[in-house]
Amino acid sequence: MIKKYKDYIKPITIILLTNALLYFFIKTFITNYHIISPKINFKLIPEFSFIYNSWYPFIFIMAFVVYKNNKETFNHLILSTFIGIILSNITFIVYPTLLPRSDITVKSISDLLLSITYKIDTPALNCLPSVHCLLCFCIMFYITFKTNLKTKYKILINIYCILIILSTLFIRQHVIIDIVVAFIYIVISITITYLFYNKLKKALNFLF
Repeated sequence: MIKKYKDYIKPITIILLTNALLYFFIKTFITNYHIISPKINFKLIPEFSFIYNSWYPFIFIMAFVVYKNNKETFNHLILSTFIGIILSNITFIVYPTLLPRSDITVKSISDLLLSITYKIDTPALNCLPSVHCLLCFCIMFYITFKTNLKTKYKILINIYCILIILSTLFIRQHVIIDIVVAFIYIVISITITYLFYNKLKKALNFLF
């Protein structure tokens, strides 16, 4: 099974491990950061923590859908994602941010999951851009414009991506500017991928 799908497993694993390792490594030496003051205080809805955390298996599944649909499109997706992650982590170093959060009183399973989510990511450093949103925007682009899935499936996938993006606001893990910058970065990443695809694929051949 692993051997059969190694062209899928290897790049997506490298991508997500790179993101996680860089994210937590950079947090270890950040001392000066900009405290984010939300312009809009979205209502805290703990139930959205389920959607927020579903991002992890969702990304694996959606990447596999693209892989099965078209291998070349999958390669584009991987390169765009990798560039977006590198841009994000450069930003985390150059302009680190912190989002203050309130303590959670656990009264339900949703509260418990949200509390665990906060503890794993405490303090809430490096919020800008939101990598959750960045990868959702990337999935939305490739699923919508570069696969031959039926329209109804594309719509459902896009709706779920939007719900994940909204979840970052409703569990107060991110603010609007984090989402805006994530969108800008993925547009830049996709553009770079399409302009320099062959050169990038050769330079980043360790991904494949």
